[in-house]
Amino acid sequence: MYLAKNAEVWMAKNPTDFAENVSWYLVANNLGNDRIIEMDYTPEGDNLFICKSGRLVRLDSLNAATFTLAANPTVMQIPAPIVQKNITPSGLSGRTITSVNVDQMDKNHVVITLGGYGNTSYVYESFNACGAAVTWKNITGNLPSFPVYDAVIDVDDSKRIVLATDLGVWYTEDGGTTWVEGNDGMARVPVFEIRGYEWRPWEGMSMYVGTHGRGFFRSRTLMTGTKNLKDNTVLKVVVYPNPTSDKATLSLTGKVLESAMLTVINLQGKVVLSRTVNVVAGENNFAIDLTGMAKGYYFASVKGANTQGTAKVCVQ
Repeated sequence: MYLAKNAEVWMAKNPTDFAENVSWYLVANNLGNDRIIEMDYTPEGDNLFICKSGRLVRLDSLNAATFTLAANPTVMQIPAPIVQKNITPSGLSGRTITSVNVDQMDKNHVVITLGGYGNTSYVYESFNACGAAVTWKNITGNLPSFPVYDAVIDVDDSKRIVLATDLGVWYTEDGGTTWVEGNDGMARVPVFEIRGYEWRPWEGMSMYVGTHGRGFFRSRTLMTGTKNLKDNTVLKVVVYPNPTSDKATLSLTGKVLESAMLTVINLQGKVVLSRTVNVVAGENNFAIDLTGMAKGYYFASVKGANTQGTAKVCVQ
């Protein structure tokens, strides 16, 4: 769990483990006096992106750091080897970066949004956001000139991006070349926050939208209307041993040879493990290391063009 505190960011490990006392560790400082607007992390948790007014900062090497009181006896000491890097796109002086959004299937794919009126750039995209020299592309396209407050990248198609804007919901299916209004069933009101969750891969993402003055909306079709899953792609997935306290095996019978993504998410929708696997036609067994994860239920899934399946696993 990360806590934004003006010029600082703090982190707590396993804050929902009520059997232990929660310890907070400083992971970033000297970020400036203006408030932190939003943060987002990469699927495996090694990088954290922090956006402020006019600045975008990336934290690296979080997984390599030792978060113990013995290793960090001074409360204001940032655990080694965490480093912070300014990766703000050029030309954004004085602009407010309203959100930073990481593709949960590709840690290097990041979309940021901008506020304000009368500008020509509101959405930027990077495909090397975790690299040494980050490059950004303006994908505002035909989007009208209004503030954009948040974004979601579809986990099934990285070219499909949904925006929360001053005039409701807008989306693209071609990576930002063309933007389309998506307010069917909802008025043209400011949308300040948007979140997407996919509990069952074959159902697609559900979108949750928070508006100004018009309440809270959910859509189960905005990200699934153009989805065309092939017949018989949903496979039976088995995880064993289940329950487990550390290592487990995910087993499925594949139909074709292909590359797929193995993902484990918790009940809050956070990706806690993600990696690419090679599925073969026939029996497949993939090792899953759940060591150190908080006790509770998780969903383990494998998703490819012709392979999709999910199983629940209990960590105890």
